[in-house]
Parts: sequence; C-alpha cells; structure tokens
Amino acid sequence: MRPEDFDDIIAEQAAQQQVLLMALRRIAALTRESGRDPADVRTWWKEDGHAAMDEATFLVAPGHDRIVRTKAKARLDEIIEIGLR
Repeated sequence: MRPEDFDDIIAEQAAQQQVLLMALRRIAALTRESGRDPADVRTWWKEDGHAAMDEATFLVAPGHDRIVRTKAKARLDEIIEIGLR
C-alpha cells in the first residue's frame, strides 16, 4: 500500500463517522419530538452496535482481532453518546 492509500482510508472513516453522527442526531430529534428521551434508545443502539461488531470481519494481524474489536466498540459508543444527546 502507498501512503496516500492510508490517507484515503482515514478520510473515508471520518466521512462514515460524520454520516453516522448526522443520522443519530436526527434520530435524537425525532425521539424528542415523540415525547421520549434519546437516552431511552441509547442503550439499544449500543447493544445493537456491539452485536454488529461481534459479527463483523476485521482484517487485522493474527492475535489483534480482540483489541481491534474492543476499540471499535468503544469508538462506536463515543459516537452514539455524541449523536444521541
């Protein structure tokens, strides 16, 4: 891989995070409009996200799958916390 390939991967990840944040903010607004607290759905989103991470295939060096999966879940939790304020 060339260095610019890594730049492209990082840019794509940042764009995906922004799309997820926008979607979660819209969900939070709709949840509030329906008279509920976004915190009520936050737990479900985290559980569902963790389940998806458990099913995902990560292309990482042997022995690193667990730590990569753990870090991905933590980052997803951070995005959900921000998005569902």
